[in-house]
Amino acid sequence: MRAVGSHNWSADEDAFVRANAGMMSYEALAELLPGRSAAAVQLYMYRHQIPVRPQIKKAIVPEMLRIKFGDATMFTPNKAFYAKAKVTTQRFNRLRYGYTQPTQDEIVSIARALNMEAKEMIQMQDAMQLELDFM
Repeated sequence: MRAVGSHNWSADEDAFVRANAGMMSYEALAELLPGRSAAAVQLYMYRHQIPVRPQIKKAIVPEMLRIKFGDATMFTPNKAFYAKAKVTTQRFNRLRYGYTQPTQDEIVSIARALNMEAKEMIQMQDAMQLELDFM
């Protein structure tokens, strides 16, 4: 049952939130959306998986995980992985969710930590080449 006074989000509201997510605070977004509170904006973004930070267009690490596991959510890193990949948990999460691009050294060490085979490495290189072609 809907709360009193609540209403569905319009396509214009959705587009506005998506366009300004990460550039404006929840409070600032709510001020520009009549009838919406900061908590409502935050909850809407959470429920619709709207990232707070801007994401890069072609992220390599999610592509690596997709090639290796089919579904990136199937991979749960552990301490041994972080040690072998030579990245911190925080850095890996930024790479995994596409918030930042990895260095060449990070790509190599993560591929080794994932025990990627030659075929998978070729697929990854193809994905990287496609990214370079469009930059």
